[in-house]
Formats: sequence, structure tokens, C-alpha cells
Amino acid sequence: MLERISLRGLSQSAVSQMISALSGKEPPQDIVNLIYSGTSGNPFFVEELFRHLVERGKLMDASGEFRRDLNIAEVDVPQSLRLVIGRRLARLSEEARKILGPAAVIGRSFTFELLEASTNIDADSLLDSVEEVEKSGLIYSTLGYPEASFQFSHELIRNAVLNDLSAPRRQRLHLNVVSAIERVHANALEDQAGNLAHHLWQAGRTADPDKTVRYLALAARHALKQSAYEGALRYFQNALELLKVLPYSQERARRELDIQIDYGLALLATKGWYAPEMGSTYRRAHELCQSVDDDLSLFSVLSGLWSYHLVRGEHTMAISYTEEMTRLAPRMQNDGMLIQADWASGCSRFFKGQFAEAHASLERGRGLYDQQKHRALALQFGQDPCVSCHSFDAMTLWILGYPDQAEKKAREAIKLARDLGYPFTLTWCLSMIGKYYSMRRDYAGAERVIAEGLTLTKEYGFSFFAESLIAYRVIGSAAQGKIDQMTAGGGSPGGFSAAGYELAHTWARSEIAEAMGNLGLLDVASALLAEARDLMERNDERYVESEIHRIHGELKLKQAARGSSTSAIVTKTESEAEESFLKAIEIARDRGAKTLELRAATSLSRMLMKNRRHSEARRLLQPIHDWFTEGFDWPELVSAKAILVDLNSTSVSVSDTKSPIPTLDR
Repeated sequence: MLERISLRGLSQSAVSQMISALSGKEPPQDIVNLIYSGTSGNPFFVEELFRHLVERGKLMDASGEFRRDLNIAEVDVPQSLRLVIGRRLARLSEEARKILGPAAVIGRSFTFELLEASTNIDADSLLDSVEEVEKSGLIYSTLGYPEASFQFSHELIRNAVLNDLSAPRRQRLHLNVVSAIERVHANALEDQAGNLAHHLWQAGRTADPDKTVRYLALAARHALKQSAYEGALRYFQNALELLKVLPYSQERARRELDIQIDYGLALLATKGWYAPEMGSTYRRAHELCQSVDDDLSLFSVLSGLWSYHLVRGEHTMAISYTEEMTRLAPRMQNDGMLIQADWASGCSRFFKGQFAEAHASLERGRGLYDQQKHRALALQFGQDPCVSCHSFDAMTLWILGYPDQAEKKAREAIKLARDLGYPFTLTWCLSMIGKYYSMRRDYAGAERVIAEGLTLTKEYGFSFFAESLIAYRVIGSAAQGKIDQMTAGGGSPGGFSAAGYELAHTWARSEIAEAMGNLGLLDVASALLAEARDLMERNDERYVESEIHRIHGELKLKQAARGSSTSAIVTKTESEAEESFLKAIEIARDRGAKTLELRAATSLSRMLMKNRRHSEARRLLQPIHDWFTEGFDWPELVSAKAILVDLNSTSVSVSDTKSPIPTLDR
């Protein structure tokens, strides 16, 4: 007696091992997933598909490494598999073969009810055909609630069926599926937006373009809410392309404006604020605002333009948009818009070095925020503005001289971002707090948030966040005396290499310049610091201006300490260093940046101590040290105190007769 045995396919891990054996290389998980999903682990299919992709030059790049951008749309059916599948199809009755085309168009899986509605074949005849196909092993059924569903045994089988259909027939079948979905799911069409958008787009010119645009936009917005950003991007792009064939009207302009605004959010999540497409998208949206009287849409567009110009270091342009947002928000009588305006204004003021004003705006925005009432703002603007206020206020308060309050803000930012549950907002927050910890030289704290942030970037594809987080890690490594080719080369720091992304460069280059100076690479350090200064002047970005002068002074002292320097050169170089430190103190004092003032005063005091100018050093450092009312275990304040202890235990030198350093106001 013969018994039929159904053999299971290989597991994913076994497929990975098989690909590794065939290629001699460890395959990336994306490639394993793609081949496994197409073959369901059938060993014969795996090997044939692998060899086919290699022969067609689709699996490997020019350097012989696995491609990481291969997608299922590029995977056609190898001729060897077509012959095998073709023989299995030929054994079916004509009625059974006829239902495979509509089934394949529906998708990898389908329900009996939807197939029946798509074919208009009576239920009993259709069931006979489906059962025949299932017995052949081409599809299989699963019993679930509320109905049974069917699935093609392998994606390659489905593709082979589709390849046998002419393009016009496929379009008609897609249109039939649309009608079927509308009948079967008449009371829940919005829940079917993704399926309807897919089939309407595939139906091409046979479908109503107005209807296609509507469902593409709806599917894209659903994808955004689910953090499926790549899918949202494709839906929006298709909708914008199809809008071009519709005649102009106020209604079309209104719809395009809504799509452009949401498309900007999808671009933000996938490519970053600085991507050229972001600028063109929001500029087009701004044009459309001229013909659509809608303050809410205009505000969203202004916010998008602000963020685009801000990250490109175009602060004058960015501030012009924050001013427009600030004028528009009150007349809208919408406190959510006031929060976003305060966040934008506070952020721009921070980068301009207006720290007290920045703190006031950020604190005002935070005070207006209600988590339940305003949680949707993260979806409207791409990130939650209260998380943004907390994150930037942490940096602002630290610079203003309140390290304990700054740390509290940093923790509140992360907690709120976790509570909201939006991956993009949390990743953005971790990136900003990574920068905050890097600025205050807490590299262990920075590494904690960097590691978590990189995990999220890998999971959700936020490559531009990965670049920033890696850059913070490089800066921390360099500051701790660890050098690698990224820092030693003198190029773009770490991951800050994206075209148009200039916002972080002034700070990042100055930080690595100081680290390179500490490692003795003075030429590299000087070049990086010069680049930081040029960027600062070109973009009028002033938040680390004091630091640039302080680091310049430190590099000058290191040059003076070189063994080959003559006494005259040393005296001249130390004088230049003193001028730089004094300039750093002056700038920090004018901006209320007490932490940066303390740093510069500490640097100059060390130099004065070395030159036996003890009373000057004490008069310089004591007032700024005594100003602090918190953070007494903060390393930089502890270091300043140690210097003062040494100064107070040392007798004033007779030669200590230079002009006194101006006493700093408390």
C-alpha cells in the first residue's frame, strides 16, 4: 500500500546555511528572508533560485558582496523552475487552471469568499477547483476564524502563474479584485485601504485615477501610523504621480497639499530632514498653500520648511519660518501649534547661542503640553514637540550651568518618548540625548543611549540617525584617547557625511579637534578647528563659539610645549592662547553660558598657575566656581575646585604682578 507523505521545507536557519554553502559567504538576513519567503524552504527551489539570481547578476554587487537592496519584485522565476511548475500546472483541469490567475492576482494568500467574488463562479464549482489545486500541492488551506484561507505553497509558484498572464488581463483581474473587496468588505473599506490601493495601482488606466489616489493616500497614512515608513513612501509617491493626470481644481490642490505634507513626514523618517526631496516637497506644499485657505496646513508646511533649513545650517532662513509660525499659532487658538512654535523657536535660539531665550521658549512649550491631549502631535509633525523641548532644554540647562536640572530633563525626555510608543520619536530622542551626554563628557551615559538608538535604527531603517549615533560614539572614543581612521583622517566626523547636513558639524569638528590635540595630532586638530570656525561664521551658528576659542587656546599651549620651540616662540604662543581663553570667557559670559565659562576659566587658570600667576588664576576661577549651586559631584566642577584648593595652598609669587583678570559677575 502506498502512503502520501508531505515533506516540510527547510527552516530559515537551514536556508541560511544552504546559501552560505552555495556562496561561500555568510548571507545577510534580508537575503535569507527573501529567498525563504519565495521558496518556503524547498531545497530544490532554494538552490535553483540562488543560481538563477547569481547568473542574472542580481544577488551580488560589483565587489562580489551580497546586495542589501534586493527586493521580491526583482526575483523572476528561473526557467528550470518554470518547467517543473509548468508540468504540475498541466496536470490540472482547465477549470482549475482558470481560478489560479485570479487567485495569484489577489496575493500569496486569499480567502474563498474573496476568490468567489472575484471570479463570479458558483461556489460548488469553485470549491471543486480549489480542492483540485490543493491536492496538487500548489496551494494549501488553513482553518482560522472566521473563515478558511488559502496560500500558494511558494511565492515562485504564484509568480509563475502571473507570468503566464498578459499585462492587460492582469490589469482587468486586479480591477475585479477591487470590486470584490468592495462587496465583501463594504462596511470596513478603510481597513482594506492597503489592499485597495495595491490593486487599483496595478489595474493602471483601467481604474478610476481619482479613486486610486484616494486609496493610495489613505493606505499611506495608515502605514505612517504603524511606523511602516517605506511602504508609506511608495504609496505617497504613486499618489503624487497619479495626481498629475487629474485636471486642476481647488479640490485637487487641497488633496495634493495634504499628500505633500504627509509625504514630507515619510521622507523625514526614511531620509532625514536634510534630504533635498524634503525641501522640494515642502516648497511645493507652500506654493499650494497660496490657493488653499487653511492655517493648519500652512503651519505644518512652515514647520517642515523650518526643520529642513535648520539641519542644513541655514539659520537665518530657519528663524524666518519660526517667526512666521509664532505669529500664526496664536490666531489658530490651538495650543498644540503653540507648543510646536515654542519648540521650533527654542531650538533655533539654542543654535544661535541665545541660551536664556531658548530655555524660556522650551519651558513654555513644555508647560502647555498634555500627554493625552497632544500625543497625536508626534504623528502630525514627525516627532513629539514636548520630547523635543525636554531634549534640547537638557543641553540648554547644562550650558547655562545647571547640570542636575539638565540631567532631570534628559531622563524626562526619554521617559516621555518611551511612554508615547512612537519609534521615530524615541530614536530621535536617544540621538539628541546622546549628543547631550557627549557635550557634558559623560561618555558612559552617551554609550547607553547610543547602543539603544542603534538597535532601533536597524529595526526601523532610520539610517540617518545611525550616522549621527555612530558619530557620537566616534567623538567619545577620540575624547577617551582611542583613535581610528575615521577620526585620524580629518574628514567628516564619524557619520556626519550626508550632503546638506551641517547642523552638527560645528560642534562635532571642534570636539574631535580637541581630542586630536590631546593625542598629539596638532596639525589634524588645527585643520578640524579651522573648519569648525568657518562653518560657524558661514552659518552664523554660535552655540559652541566659546568652545572654539577655548580649544584654540588649548592647541596653542600644546604647540608652545613642543620641544623645538624657542623661548620667544613659547611666550608669543602662550600670549595667543591667553587671548583665546579670555575671548572664550567673554563670549560665554555675554550669553550666560556658565558651564562654558567655567571650562574656559579652568583652562586659563591652569596656564596661569603654570606661569606662577596664582592670584590672577584665583581671581579668575573662584567667582565662576562659586556661582554654581548644584552639580557638586560633576567632574568639571570637581576639577575646578581641585585647582582652587591648590591655589589657596600656594603662596602668591612675587613675580605675580600682571594686570588682574576682570572679576566675573556672580
